[in-house]
Amino acid sequence: MSYQKCLKYITFLTLVLLVFVCEQTMGSSMDKDATTTLAVTSHTDGEDTASLPDFDDDGTVGVSDFLIFTRVFGSSQGDGKYEARYDLDADGKIGLSDFFIFIQHFGKQVPSDGGDGGGSSTNPRTVRMIYFLPNDRPYRAEVVRWMKEDIRNVQTFFAEQMQAHGYGNMSFRFETDTQGEPLVHRVDAQYPESHYYSTVDNQRVWQYRHFDELEQVFDFYRNTYVIYSDTDLSWGGSITGGYTWKETGWVDYRKLRYTGWPDWKTLAHELGHAFGLAHDFRDGAYLMSYGGPSQFPDAEKPDRISACAAKLLSVHPSFNSDIPIGELSPATIEQQRSSSILEKNHPPVDLQDFSPPTIEILFPTEYPAGSRNVFIKFQISDSDGLHQVLLYTTPGIGVPWATGGLRECRVLEGEINIVVEFDYDGSLPLAAPSFLGTKSSLINPLHLILVRVVDRDGNSRFMQFSLTKA
Repeated sequence: MSYQKCLKYITFLTLVLLVFVCEQTMGSSMDKDATTTLAVTSHTDGEDTASLPDFDDDGTVGVSDFLIFTRVFGSSQGDGKYEARYDLDADGKIGLSDFFIFIQHFGKQVPSDGGDGGGSSTNPRTVRMIYFLPNDRPYRAEVVRWMKEDIRNVQTFFAEQMQAHGYGNMSFRFETDTQGEPLVHRVDAQYPESHYYSTVDNQRVWQYRHFDELEQVFDFYRNTYVIYSDTDLSWGGSITGGYTWKETGWVDYRKLRYTGWPDWKTLAHELGHAFGLAHDFRDGAYLMSYGGPSQFPDAEKPDRISACAAKLLSVHPSFNSDIPIGELSPATIEQQRSSSILEKNHPPVDLQDFSPPTIEILFPTEYPAGSRNVFIKFQISDSDGLHQVLLYTTPGIGVPWATGGLRECRVLEGEINIVVEFDYDGSLPLAAPSFLGTKSSLINPLHLILVRVVDRDGNSRFMQFSLTKA
């Protein structure tokens, strides 16, 4: 027997003995509550593998990970030591069953970040994919295949677009297996599809109840997630992270049955939101639009990102490894969890991590009746150097970042302190969606404005206010 094998067996026996002692000391945790168990399977092209328990993120499941594991061993949901990351079988308790899962992976290495833009789940800049399957839905292998094809297409699309805008071969990473293939985590849900709906005025509305289950297993505040939900609802959505735009996001698809599969550009659009891109209706060819206006049947379909979007992505940590990132505080995570879905659909305005830029309004927010335009002026500053200013607007009630979309952006070159002015006439962009109407001007009494300032480290400051007619 080789020295390496002998050492591994000795280490294994030592771990078993230590866990036995812990088990006797802390009490048995073998009882399972089946109602809280999620079945999670990670699908590669030839085998099923579980996410590796590399708790110290050093790339290998080893002794240091075991020592971390022993600190939480015996804990369960509701006590101070329990953390879902260490509950490897997601039964609400960290016990022997989790230990046996850990031992199966002891000595393994986490898939590398190399190979065609792939990445490991321990890298917080990684996009991970989940196939969420209500318990009255059959598993469909073609869904997993489509997911893998889509994520590759989207990664290539962003790389080509960033290249076209002069930023080089820059794109996001997605989680891969040891062969460099996209990794999909199948989650067998606890309930039938109807559990994840509510009925409002005879309309079935998708509720975000699946997040309650998924958060038992996945850390939504560490990576970006693409969730394909096998349901009948036909709309998708994206929820972005916190104030500094450097945390995380997730994309959620529905309606994977009956009507076929969404185009990969739909995934690209929703991932764009997760990466911090707002709607951009200035041109129907932009990815972040809905296509050309319906009154023009020959209008272009979305096939590119704007120069403004490329500039923004160039300092996003998922695209640029030189951009620093940090851990969210427990208070920030709790704020995000307790926020309503509406609040989560645009960046919150009260989180101040990573020292974002400052904004000061230099104009009155009330304009005289009969005005044809308003000059919107700001004093902005940042000690790290300013990168970009973006103006989002929408007439009437709505969310500027999501519904009205991007109105205008300015490129900056590292200035520390500068005054920026926008000329706003209240009109709608050419490719604005029909739900905003066909016309708008300053005759409308209310315009919601959101300004966003980005520094060279990718930090953002948002300020939202109302522009009203006197």
